[in-house]
Order: sequence, then C-alpha cells, then structure tokens
Amino acid sequence: MACPRNGRRQNTDCFMKINTTEKREISSLAVRDLVRRKKISRTYLRSLSPDEKVKRLAILQEQYYTFLAAREANGGKPVPEKWQKWYRVRCEYTDSLANKNQKN
Repeated sequence: MACPRNGRRQNTDCFMKINTTEKREISSLAVRDLVRRKKISRTYLRSLSPDEKVKRLAILQEQYYTFLAAREANGGKPVPEKWQKWYRVRCEYTDSLANKNQKN
C-alpha cells in the first residue's frame, strides 16, 4: 500500500511525519462529516411516529442481544445480567402473545 504523502511503500515513519496542520484538517473534515450525518439521522428519527420509534428500538435491542450472545459463544465476555434479564422477559412476553393468539 502506498503512502498518501509521498507515494512510496507505506511505513510507520510516513504517518508520523504528518504535521499538526494536516492532522487538524483531517480531524476537521471528520467532525464536519459526523455533524452532517448526525443532522440527517436526527431529521429522519424526528419524522418517525412513536410506534415506529418503538419498533426500531425493539429491533436494535434484539440485534444487540444477539451480538452479546455471539460474543459469549465465541469465548468472549459473558452476556451482562441486565441483558439476560431483558432476554428472559422478552421471551416470556412473546410466549404470552403467542399463547393469546392461539386461543383466539
């Protein structure tokens, strides 16, 4: 991979030679991009109805729990107790809904 400053083979010295002004410019661009994306995201989220917001939150929670469970299954940190409790309650709730629908 070529160095962005001089086009030669990449090494650690190249990246250490970036001066303070260049670092500020790169940082400034990253911050502007983050602010722009944050504004777009906020505008979108504010346009959602409360029901849609709750649905999105539930999906995000399920995805995060799946991530935590996979991390634990691969030898990583265990799933925190509060997320285990959340999962148990979530399963009980969905089971009760399924039973309720079967009776109707």
